[in-house]
Formats: sequence, C-alpha cells, structure tokens
Amino acid sequence: MKTISRVWRITNSPVCRGLPAVAALLIGAVAFPACLYAQPEVAPDFKVTECIGADSLILSDYFEFPVVLFFFDAVDAGCFKAYPYTANWHTKYKADGVRMIGIHCPGYNASKLYPNVITALAQTEMGIPVALDQDFKIYNEFELEDLPTLILLEPGGRIVARASEEADYREFESSIHEVLRAMEPNVVLPFLFERRKAGQGETKFPPPTPKIDLGFRSGAIVNCDSSDVGEFRRYTDPGGKERGKIYLEGRWKVEDNLLTYEEGEAAHIRVIYSGKAVWLLPYFDLQEAVRVYVVQDRAPLRGEVMGRDMKNDLETRTFINMRYAVPKHLLNNAEYGTHELKIIPAEGTVSFEYIFFEGAY
Repeated sequence: MKTISRVWRITNSPVCRGLPAVAALLIGAVAFPACLYAQPEVAPDFKVTECIGADSLILSDYFEFPVVLFFFDAVDAGCFKAYPYTANWHTKYKADGVRMIGIHCPGYNASKLYPNVITALAQTEMGIPVALDQDFKIYNEFELEDLPTLILLEPGGRIVARASEEADYREFESSIHEVLRAMEPNVVLPFLFERRKAGQGETKFPPPTPKIDLGFRSGAIVNCDSSDVGEFRRYTDPGGKERGKIYLEGRWKVEDNLLTYEEGEAAHIRVIYSGKAVWLLPYFDLQEAVRVYVVQDRAPLRGEVMGRDMKNDLETRTFINMRYAVPKHLLNNAEYGTHELKIIPAEGTVSFEYIFFEGAY
C-alpha cells in the first residue's frame, strides 16, 4: 500500500531519487527520506450522470467529508475480496461523516452491459452509490494500474492513502481513523475490521494459478493457433498436463478475449490448476438458462466442495444454470491443492470470458 501523509505527497521522479545523495555531500551524514516531498495532491474532480444508486455523482460535492473511492469491476472475481471491507466501512463510519463512492470500471464484455452490473452489485451488499466509468476516464485521471483500488480523501479532497491488495486494507482503515481523529480528536472509533484471523502455525501456501482470460490474446489455449481465431472449429484435447493452460475439446470459436461453444456435440474446457476456490465468468444475454456441467478430478462435485451456484441433477451430475453474465462460484475445495477441472457445456450456445482461482487462507 502506498500511504501519503496528510500534508505532503511523496514523488518518485529520477530527480527526487538523486537529491538525497547530493544533499548528503553538501551537509554531511544526514538521514534523508527516500524521495522528495512535494505539494499535496488534490483528487481530480469528476461528474458522472450514469450511476447506480444516485442520479449523478460530482466528487467535489463531497469535499467537505472524508471520502473513500472504490474502483472495481463488478464482474471481476478478483475484486470480490474487497466487498466485505467496503460494506463494513460504509456501515461503521457513515455516522462519522465518511462517504463512500464506488466507481465501476468495466474490463470485460459482460461488465459493459448494464443489467449484468445491476445483478452483480445486488450480490455485493455494499449499499453505496456507484458511478459507471464506462470509458475508464476517471480511472486514467487517477493514474491507476490495478483493480480493485481504494483511495482515501480527507476533507478538501486531498489524497491521503491508497490500497490495491487485501493485505493492505487494515492499514488503509487505520488511515480512515487518522483522518477522523484529525477532525475530532476525542472521537470514539470502532475496532479495525478483521475478515479472517490466522490460526497459530498457519500453513503458508504458494500463490494460486493466475486468472485465465479465455481468449487467444491470453496465450493460454494450448491447442489453438492464430489461424483458428474468429471461426468455429473442431478441437481435440491433446491430453496435456501443463498447469494454468487451457485444453479444448469439441467445436469452439476462439476470439481475442472470448471463447464460445457451438451447440451440437460433446465439448469441454480442461485446465490443471492450483487453488482452493474457482469462479467462471460467462458472457451472453439469453431468455433461458444454459446448463453447464462441472467435473473435477474426473468426478462430479460433492458436498461442501460444490460452489454456491452449483446444483445436482437426477443422475448426480453437478451443473450450473447460466443465464446472466455474472461470475459463477463453481467450487470450494476443502484444502488448497492441485486439481484437474472440466467445464462441459450441455446445451445452447454460451461464451466464457475467464476462470478465476482463489488461494487458501
């Protein structure tokens, strides 16, 4: 997390990085900060008329309050870990004057469609107004590089803290406390939010398999080359075992950032992955649900391994009904490990955008 002081902003230009050494030669062995301090950074103002939970949002209208800006993509499973924190902070600090604004930045085809965003937001339980940054204008004005990103503004609109990793959210909330105490030294504040408590002797696991974007551009599909892109073709699974790669069977259309199944014959997406939980993002707009079966380690999912969106049919196969293009929770392994996953479309034409693997805690 990059935390910025309440009065000064740290800059990182090459000139700044060279000044401490020059100054040390001039005045002796004096300890200097790693970078030069500059004038405080005021957040760029914005006005958005396309919003959810508000008629419009003008950032400067909130400058009398502390403000938390939450940049996210509502259908990106990588943003899900931030939701409990934002919901908790909204509940805890609203009475103290903190205002929270969500800024939805659509990085996927599915997240550009308004009904999908509404459906996805309804599952977050954040309860905050959301500006739709369809062209990433606000994202770029804040010079962001990651989603999700949290930015804290003190009254007056100066940026005082940023965070893009869950490990930094506790420190970010501490910055909220600092701002509130600067406004009212005697304010009584709640305890910092703890989503998880690590047990004694907790086992440390390696990072999970990175999220796989299901298109040619990602380079993850092993048995597909550039001549295949843009048309339906028949693929044969070569049976490889490389972790984090996609193996196709059946008729599929591979596009730059989309993978589409053609109804009519047996097909699957197969991947070897390491992780605990798995999410899948479909992309379509259908009147009726499409059924997709899920198999792990050559067997249907069972018991607590089944994700919250999974069901069983009369033949004890595990499936998911896909109608809206929002992330689907396929499974949650009892323990972190390496597995073979198959996603098997059963009927209808359906497209997929990514598979996301969550780590262990």
